[in-house]
Amino acid sequence: MLVVFNMVTSYFQALGKAIKSLTITVLRNAALFIPGVILLNYFWKLNGVIAAQPIVETILTILCLLMYIRDIRAANH
Repeated sequence: MLVVFNMVTSYFQALGKAIKSLTITVLRNAALFIPGVILLNYFWKLNGVIAAQPIVETILTILCLLMYIRDIRAANH
């Protein structure tokens, strides 16, 4: 899943779409991960903290793929 994140981030950087690349990075490092750790810690303690990373990566992978597909479709029209 980390591969998709890195690929899509690099894709947007290469095309000069820094805002989209920055959005993905901020989502991963702050907007999703920190609340995910706090929320999952509340429900499942240490197991929730451990599970936060793969859960956030899965959500982010889906968002990255949707952003990529949307960008490809916009470029073809």
